[in-house]
Amino acid sequence: MKHRSQRPIPTLPASKANDLIAIVGGLAVYVVTVFWAHQWLFGVAPV
Repeated sequence: MKHRSQRPIPTLPASKANDLIAIVGGLAVYVVTVFWAHQWLFGVAPV
């Protein structure tokens, strides 16, 4: 294993669009958790 050369990991090129996708996706998960999933999972509404 030590004698093998490292294969490059395929990634997307860095751009502001990737940051925007991460922020919007995170906010969407947060809103769903606060307004619906928390009540469904734990039985207590945080709002």
